[in-house]
Amino acid sequence: MAAQKLTKARLAQILIMLSLLVIAFFWRTFTYETNSTVDCSQKQRCDVTIGTEKVVITKRTDGFSLELKENSSIKIDLNQGGNFLEVDDKYLNVELNRISEDKVIRFKLNQNNVEVYL
Repeated sequence: MAAQKLTKARLAQILIMLSLLVIAFFWRTFTYETNSTVDCSQKQRCDVTIGTEKVVITKRTDGFSLELKENSSIKIDLNQGGNFLEVDDKYLNVELNRISEDKVIRFKLNQNNVEVYL
């Protein structure tokens, strides 16, 4: 590659591309959400910690039940559709036909996302 003279237009192009790359790096860093997974497929009772909240999942013959703290602000996505529901009750019974075929549910608390395999 032949050496080229650094012109004002070439310097501007380099600076613009550098600033775009720096902006993209910081954007990805600040919008990153940590996802963790918990495997409860082999357990009858499973304790899941999401941030500072604790959820107890108990399997039943027709589904499973969730036990939360009284003033919990956890959101749950039962069928992996991206629609998170606010859980208001301390106890929640969920039938198996409400979750996806993969038997995966997602919990969300602030920036913490947890996938639970049932």
